Amino acid sequence: MDRIMNNSRLEYVDVAKGIGIICTIIGHTFTGTMTARVIYTFHMPMFFFISGYLYHEKKTKDLFAKSVKRLLVPYFTTCLCFLGYYVIDKILTDNIDIIAKGLRLHGLAALYGIGSNSKMTISFLPDIRIVGVLWFLVAMFVAQIVFNWLVKIKKYCPLWLSVGILAGASYVTAQWFFLPWSIQPALGALVFMYFGYVIRQKDWLYEIPKHHKLFMIPMAGLWVVSMLYGTCNMVSNQYKTSLVFFGYRLPIVNGAIVIGAGICGSMFVLWLSTLIAKYLKLLARFLSYTGRESLVVLCLHKLELNYVPSMDWAKYFLPENTFGFSVLVMIFKMIIIYIGLFLIRRIPVFSLAFYGTVKTPRQIRKKKQIKRKLKRLK
Repeated sequence: MDRIMNNSRLEYVDVAKGIGIICTIIGHTFTGTMTARVIYTFHMPMFFFISGYLYHEKKTKDLFAKSVKRLLVPYFTTCLCFLGYYVIDKILTDNIDIIAKGLRLHGLAALYGIGSNSKMTISFLPDIRIVGVLWFLVAMFVAQIVFNWLVKIKKYCPLWLSVGILAGASYVTAQWFFLPWSIQPALGALVFMYFGYVIRQKDWLYEIPKHHKLFMIPMAGLWVVSMLYGTCNMVSNQYKTSLVFFGYRLPIVNGAIVIGAGICGSMFVLWLSTLIAKYLKLLARFLSYTGRESLVVLCLHKLELNYVPSMDWAKYFLPENTFGFSVLVMIFKMIIIYIGLFLIRRIPVFSLAFYGTVKTPRQIRKKKQIKRKLKRLK
């Protein structure tokens, strides 16, 4: 597949990430719909699949430092913004007396870092709030560190075995309690990272559509089965279907169906992304930009989801439960998010937190232009 693209950054991967993050916003906005059901079969698995697909072994110290800067700093910055808004809101609404309790609950939620609180058995932490979509950032941090370590020890323990053991343990323990920092979803996501890693090594993204087109039929079938009968809930580490085999529900088989569908769905989106990158240049530019900014978009999505009444705005223009209403809601959300991206780049403290630099986009472009000119002169 890499033969198709000449860009050093693999444009089709950015396009896929752009599709994924937009689908994430749609899925969180229109929960309970068939559209959301289809999206949930692949959108979160795909980000971990891509992480494995792009993986190269690194020194643990270097990976840790990079992941802290890229994932944890934006995570805690977004949590602080959330807390700041909470305090201001309570002051303006004359609810100062509950600020201390709210800060304790939301602060503890940020430190614990889980996206689902349906199971909790730690007695001294009886009331853990969730961090919503931000669970992904801490889960990706944990998954990348663990996967890198597993690759380093694969000569002692096969990678497929170590990934399988950790993923299995995470599934079993998640039936009773959730560990901090979304550890169980992160360990479950190792399966998607593993297949992304293997598929890149085998070049199957290129080989299957080129030489094994018929194999795409059962892949599509598996994905459709998951859409109709499956539940892929990564945040709570649940992979199951409503299918019954010989009068029994088989957790391992049902889980394999949903996980396999997540892998197949990720591959289909990447195939679609290569076509978009090749033939639809304008759309590719929009999606690749969104994909490059996907982590920041996720953080802004957390804030707009909680504080921007996009649906209430749309009600002034169109009736609910119509296609036009849904489109208008998404337009409002994307406008807010892109305004946020514009401002973050231009406010030094946020630019430093989310991008690790205080340079403006114009300064960055100018520096790149100078580098290109110097390269031509050489």
